[in-house]
Amino acid sequence: MDLPLVNSKQQHRPAPRARDVSQLVKQTNEEEQALYVLLGATGMRVSEALALESKHFINDGRTIEVQQQVDRDTPRIVSCLKTDAGCRQVDLPKNIAEYLQEFIDGREGLLFKIRNGTPYLHNNLESRWLTGHLKAMGLDEPGMGWHAFRRFRKTWLWGKRCQEDINN
Repeated sequence: MDLPLVNSKQQHRPAPRARDVSQLVKQTNEEEQALYVLLGATGMRVSEALALESKHFINDGRTIEVQQQVDRDTPRIVSCLKTDAGCRQVDLPKNIAEYLQEFIDGREGLLFKIRNGTPYLHNNLESRWLTGHLKAMGLDEPGMGWHAFRRFRKTWLWGKRCQEDINN
């Protein structure tokens, strides 16, 4: 097959550094800030995070049950996740759990929703929220979108020599 050889070391997969994520969190507020904290701390897919409801936080807010996601093209919740391993529980550090519990307090239904109660579409949020901040920070480049938060968490845990079971 006349396919090119792929050298994974030559592929560019950008991930923000810890100080970049901290700066992003500091310069935003409320919903946007909570989403960045959630994505950076958990490594969840943005479609899973946007589908979270307060009932998905168990164990005094220290664990998130991932059971659903927002459909890619329409603002609706679907129960089928991207992979079979997508249905899982994600543990949170105590300080992140406390922060998110404050954010959740008094909210019903979806945590991240528009006025009519439907979930945000991640592409709309990326262009409205994330891209502008990344440009202002000088970090906007191809591949530096929502998935960069997953790479951030993975590389941060790897740098701390975290056990692979926890990393996964």
